[in-house]
Amino acid sequence: MIGELRRKEKLESEVKIKERLIVLLRKYEISQAEFSNMTQVNKSTIHGYLQGILPKGVISLIKISQTFNLSLDELVYGNEKAS
Repeated sequence: MIGELRRKEKLESEVKIKERLIVLLRKYEISQAEFSNMTQVNKSTIHGYLQGILPKGVISLIKISQTFNLSLDELVYGNEKAS
């Protein structure tokens, strides 16, 4: 039961990150390569995120959130920043 909930939560996170990255790419009208250069995150990692694959570490997520002034919650879960 707990394992199923964790798998579901992980899948939801993967979908949210993928959606958020697509929104950022479109909003700023940038390519994956430009996104990679801006965030200093490897192109293959960006590609993986866009395919719904999450790496084991969070360093790349932190770099992306800092570059675009997003909290990790906003990036991972799509939550708005608290005012």
